[in-house]
Amino acid sequence: MTEDTVRDRLLAIVEAYPGLHVRELARQLDTSVALVEYHLEGLRGLVELRADGRYRRAYLRGAGQVPATDRRALDLLRRRWPLRIVMEVLQQGPLRHADLADRLALGKSKLSFHLRALEEAGVLAKDATGATLVRNPDRIRRLLERWRPTPDLLSEYEEAWDALYGKD
Repeated sequence: MTEDTVRDRLLAIVEAYPGLHVRELARQLDTSVALVEYHLEGLRGLVELRADGRYRRAYLRGAGQVPATDRRALDLLRRRWPLRIVMEVLQQGPLRHADLADRLALGKSKLSFHLRALEEAGVLAKDATGATLVRNPDRIRRLLERWRPTPDLLSEYEEAWDALYGKD
């Protein structure tokens, strides 16, 4: 495969799934992280890498760009558990911590970790009773619809996705 072909494929993935981290880009391309980093360097006029804790996430520059106000939320929604948590709360409505942990079969401390990150990013909030709810459900639905999860994540959560968005 030529350099241009790899860069074209990489650019197409970043355009379709902005906010993926470098290792996930390598997985999607079925190649090495080093090769992705090499090609991202060659695309730096078109692609911006943004640090997110221990990850570096890729976004298009210019017209196809994700608004800055949505990037932190999208960064989290590119992760398996935060996406699942948000989809569950979108689908079911406000849920208490214990109920959410049971529904997801997720340990309470791991759930707390992800809930805290989602709350800090303004995706989730607590209601007056302490139940978790999506802070702005219309915004999050639009964000997920516009920048869908990768096919592998989407297939994991196909039932929840179809309940929220219908079948394609």
